[in-house]
Amino acid sequence: TLPVPTGRPAYDAFVTRMKAQPDTQLTAPNCDLTTDDDSPPNYIFASTFPGTLTCGGSDNSYIEAYEAYSYDTAYALASALHYLIETQGVTSIKGSELKDALLSQVDFQGASGRVKFAPNGDRKVGVSFDVLNYQNSTAGLATIGTWEPCGSGSTSGCSFSSRYTSKAGASVVYSTGTSTAPVQKGSSLVPGSLPSPTPINGTAEVYIGAIFQMLKTSKDNYAISDKGTNRFAAFNMAIQEINNKNDGINDTLLPNTQIKFAYRDSHADSYFGFFDTADLVSNAFGGKGVSAVIGAAFSGVSAEVATVLERAEIPQISYSATSPALSNDTLYPYFMRTPPS
Repeated sequence: TLPVPTGRPAYDAFVTRMKAQPDTQLTAPNCDLTTDDDSPPNYIFASTFPGTLTCGGSDNSYIEAYEAYSYDTAYALASALHYLIETQGVTSIKGSELKDALLSQVDFQGASGRVKFAPNGDRKVGVSFDVLNYQNSTAGLATIGTWEPCGSGSTSGCSFSSRYTSKAGASVVYSTGTSTAPVQKGSSLVPGSLPSPTPINGTAEVYIGAIFQMLKTSKDNYAISDKGTNRFAAFNMAIQEINNKNDGINDTLLPNTQIKFAYRDSHADSYFGFFDTADLVSNAFGGKGVSAVIGAAFSGVSAEVATVLERAEIPQISYSATSPALSNDTLYPYFMRTPPS
């Protein structure tokens, strides 16, 4: 199952802020008609697809499993942009340089754990899995430790391909009835940090695309996707925090830059995902296009998105696409993701 980092301060603080967000799950025709930054703008909590106004806001009273990963996509992108703009002093964003910064410079403690990418764009560190051992017919399954992947293709920072940490007092029960304590491999994580800011003159804007699922397709009667709207709400909260330099939340991150996003609804459909991406690349922000794309949710849709972005050399960060096929950086050289694969 997907690891949810409960009990970590960063995650718990994220949950508290998320649940404090205003309710956007209203009833038509009284939808929340907040828009994105695109020109012309699009509703982000409502939809007129396929012709009638539908409210698509999020229920922030519960936290969906991938929300923390969606939240961290925005901070991963902001961290790479910070390095390019504040440290390197670039005045324009090139896709290849942004991709390199994402892969080499991003290393921070996010809501989902430590965020760092492997060379192929997979999540390198920060997620862990409980290791369960069948004890006997009475005790059933018992947690004996945690296993933390280092990320496919990684060559440094891990002496082995994965790390196992045994739970204090726990032991493996083998079918023979004997018990042997698990062996711990590797070393403890060293927390990462965002690059130190070097302010530049003026205020810059960076344009990005955001592909989420609000409404399902006709086969599901265009029903609201609660998971999709909650994941978007987490991403949107992160963008608001990054752009607000006086809220006490990472205020030194991109101190002279605002991130503007154009929203597109993929409807969890590869057809819409492909054409939404092509539209973002060619038409978003009055034809200026985007420097990066967050999304999509499903692996199949993300693969279609990746085919467009690879040709345009635009980085992509997914918040919930977990197919191992996407780890192939020959086929998907501009694809990255915050969840484990």
